[in-house]
Amino acid sequence: MFSVFGRWLAGQVHPGAGSLVSFADGESGPLARAWVEQHLKVCPSCRREAERLQEDLARFQLFVQPPPDVELEQGLLTLRQAMEQLAENVAPVRPADRDSVARRRFVAELETYFGKRAAATLVGRLSQDNRLHELVSASLPALATLLGRKTADAIAARVFKPQEFDSGAA
Repeated sequence: MFSVFGRWLAGQVHPGAGSLVSFADGESGPLARAWVEQHLKVCPSCRREAERLQEDLARFQLFVQPPPDVELEQGLLTLRQAMEQLAENVAPVRPADRDSVARRRFVAELETYFGKRAAATLVGRLSQDNRLHELVSASLPALATLLGRKTADAIAARVFKPQEFDSGAA
């Protein structure tokens, strides 16, 4: 690829650090690669630097792409299978059950602030059609007036807390 003059010139002109890094990474173009290869044949200091860069790159690749952990992969597979089996055995929570749980939670929240009798009276007057969202929405202005906006909003947030629907806890 190089003429006699090109080989002589490649032996005299040292590649810069960027050229050596590109060479070690395999990112040099064909002409630059040939020039660095020719230079490394005649220059021991650049050859040592290129070898050091290739060793550093090899160490870096160990950190970036560690070998697969067979035990971890097997453990993840076992966990995934167990989760799928559990999902097949668990009955989904029906909307009616969700409303029932949230409704009990709403009544418990009201009982905390007003007592059992007042909570039962309030819920009894508001719950003609048994729709929880409308029940809570209708009672929020009254709760905000009596307890304050932040407390009323906190009650609504606790009533509709989704992570508790699965446990069945009120």
